[in-house]
Amino acid sequence: SAHAPDGGVAAGADELFLVLPEGVGWAMIAATAAGPGAEPFAAGLADAGVDGQSFADAVELARRGAREAVERGEALVLRSSRDDEDLRRAEASESSLRAALEGGVELRLAYQPKYDVQSQEIGGAEALLRHRCDEYGEIPPMEFLGVAARVGLLTELQRWALGAAIDSVREWSEAGQLPFPISVNVATEDLFTEDFVA
Repeated sequence: SAHAPDGGVAAGADELFLVLPEGVGWAMIAATAAGPGAEPFAAGLADAGVDGQSFADAVELARRGAREAVERGEALVLRSSRDDEDLRRAEASESSLRAALEGGVELRLAYQPKYDVQSQEIGGAEALLRHRCDEYGEIPPMEFLGVAARVGLLTELQRWALGAAIDSVREWSEAGQLPFPISVNVATEDLFTEDFVA
């Protein structure tokens, strides 16, 4: 489906294109199509004019969305030309994370101070993982951690962060420069693995 100034319907060999007129929302159509007693269906949605998408772009994106809906067993998949860039960015981030874990480069810890409002002193710090991708530069934590969780790298990343924090604490302690404790974020399930404490 794709928005156009004038609505319309076109049927292909195994697909039906519904072009919605301006002002008619997807939700209204989806609620009607997926209402009680309706036959199961899979649909791809795209908007012409969004992210610079032409009407032809929207039709192709809607077609791809419908194929994805069938593959996933979902009723509706919304597609945008931005999805392709997001996919490329996620793939680059995954590749960069794997390389970083092998060589320890492009990963670092940033230490965020914990301020005690009563004593008005810094009482500790939190070790925060940071990642830089050669292609896209600094990747926000929520983004690269999401990629890591999806591809099974989250535990390995957490272990890297924990090891790097321990190394930092050791270095600072040996130099007599450790005035407060360091916190490291760890997923709950990792706390229960047999080798975590070691």
